[in-house]
Amino acid sequence: MAERLRCSEWAVRTLVMAPGGLRAAKIAGRWLIEEEDLVAYVESQANRAKPRQRRRRAL
Repeated sequence: MAERLRCSEWAVRTLVMAPGGLRAAKIAGRWLIEEEDLVAYVESQANRAKPRQRRRRAL
């Protein structure tokens, strides 16, 4: 799954553990993510606006 999301395995675990994050089930010591859950998560994140960064004034 990490390869499909182009991130590390730790990043995927973080998404799974986050409240309201990626749905997954741990079976026999392995995290299993269904295709429809992955698609739903990606679509839910696609329309989020990026937070604006404040610029600091030079002193």
